[in-house]
Amino acid sequence: MNLDVNLKLDDETEEIYYLDPNDDKIICPNAEFSTSVCSEIISEQIPNFPFDIEQGGNIRKSLEVETIYEVTIMNNILNNEFKVDIDKILDDKYNFKDLKSDKINGGNFDFLLEEIQSL
Repeated sequence: MNLDVNLKLDDETEEIYYLDPNDDKIICPNAEFSTSVCSEIISEQIPNFPFDIEQGGNIRKSLEVETIYEVTIMNNILNNEFKVDIDKILDDKYNFKDLKSDKINGGNFDFLLEEIQSL
């Protein structure tokens, strides 16, 4: 997946950073201790949806589509950091047509995004 996002992960320092419009390197503050500020920076850099998320007016489905998109991009930027969590949701028989798990109390992407943002 090739996204036009300026977020990077420095392989040497393992710091998350992005390039501002002047190509200045902006390092995510306190990345070693908390990703909450990093999540804000990442969220600000996520491009607009290249597809329709309306889902026939179903708000729950629309929010879940938005969340899947954001989790996918964050996972891509952070080199599959959340692969195990995503796989667990999929293993819970996630139904992409209904945008929820077919398993009772199965995982969902909304819950995963909340966990990511609370790190």
